[in-house]
Amino acid sequence: MDIQSIPNEYIIKDIRNHTFFSVLTISGYKKKDVLNAYQSCLINDKLNDSIRWCVELHCSNLENKIFEILEKVYIQFIHIYHPKAWIYLLKRIKTYEEILSKSTFKKKYIYSKNNQEIRNLLCELTSIFCLSKKDQRFIKNLPKITTESYNTIELKKRMIGKDITPLNEILNYVTMDSHTKYGLNEIYWNIYKEKGTYENCLYWYLWIEKMEKSKKIQMNGELWIFLLWKIILHFEYKLCSKSNIYLKKLHFKYNENFKLSKIQQRKYYIFTALHILKKPLKWKENIYVQENYVLQCIGNINKMYESIVQMIDTNITKEQVCLFYKMYHSETHKKLNPPKKNMNIQNLHSELNKIEFTNHPDIKDMMMESSHDKSVHDNVHDNVHDNNENMISKNMTQQNIEDEKISKLDMKLNIFSEFISRKKEPSKESPKINENAIIQYLEKEDDIPQIKNIIISNIKNKKNI
Repeated sequence: MDIQSIPNEYIIKDIRNHTFFSVLTISGYKKKDVLNAYQSCLINDKLNDSIRWCVELHCSNLENKIFEILEKVYIQFIHIYHPKAWIYLLKRIKTYEEILSKSTFKKKYIYSKNNQEIRNLLCELTSIFCLSKKDQRFIKNLPKITTESYNTIELKKRMIGKDITPLNEILNYVTMDSHTKYGLNEIYWNIYKEKGTYENCLYWYLWIEKMEKSKKIQMNGELWIFLLWKIILHFEYKLCSKSNIYLKKLHFKYNENFKLSKIQQRKYYIFTALHILKKPLKWKENIYVQENYVLQCIGNINKMYESIVQMIDTNITKEQVCLFYKMYHSETHKKLNPPKKNMNIQNLHSELNKIEFTNHPDIKDMMMESSHDKSVHDNVHDNVHDNNENMISKNMTQQNIEDEKISKLDMKLNIFSEFISRKKEPSKESPKINENAIIQYLEKEDDIPQIKNIIISNIKNKKNI
């Protein structure tokens, strides 16, 4: 799908890149406010507003922020309640990247917001995550770590693992701080033993995190969090195949673009991983939680873009509209008429000079007779060799090849002479599009949108569009 599949009244004729929307969105709202509003509406099941702010971010070239917020909402609020949604999100992000990579348009941000498939993709994901069940167990219901949690008496009450040998074997006897080793060993035994609980695993994670927060100790070049992941992945044999894939996807996203400052933000990946090791996931729930709402949103998604189109059309000039369509038609022309590859003359000559005896009509009969009479085959081979001076292949002779070489050389000289003569004449081509005109038209004071405020009501809206 491309811009041609979208009716004219739904085409976003905006050619500004992402740098223009560093502070304000396309409608004049503060970008930070729109991001917060989008996340809040997803969490509070406000479907209409979620779609609206998703469209606002998409038209402002902020698709990456949309995916970041969807990932954040899932890992903090949905997690174990809808495991299929996590796999589906990663799959759809990959589809989005493939759509852009296959496009011949150089300005991907113009192509993206006028592509029907991408519009449907973002609307679908927003609807699924907005309608999914959520809770705040990873935010509010966490065990509290105090100074008393590090007392010897309190530690002995909670300790269930007395043997540290299995932990050393998993971590290859890496040297580490004694407190860190103590906490990791407790997490290991709480996962391994049936009497170990998920709540205790969280307790020891937060216990290590609070202790290591000020130290930031590395054990032989490895952070303690990576050692913890080795322990978690060691127990993947306890999971079913789907849960195993789910766990590996969590591990992959945790390590993606990892920084030391992101340990606090990404702890929810660890919480989810520990949870599925102690309590199995439910895979029976469909990806579309309320399918009728999701399909209704996808079917009417262009209506959400219509208000932005009307706002742009009232403020855009005729020159800017002309410039948009010129850019679009130039890209479409490249797509429909790809550049032709130049023929390599040397390869052509090599093909012409190639001797193919098997194409000769008499050769097959000669080869069949050779299996019965070797002497006859030798005589035939000598006759063919004598005729090679005249007949090179089935329809070519030596003279034909020489004539072909001369004609190709003459053609090449004629083309070269025409190019030289054309170079001397003044150019009659129409002037190229001045891309700097984009900035001149868009940086006018009249075109800069005014800052608008977002008011989010606490009352949940109806789940329809």
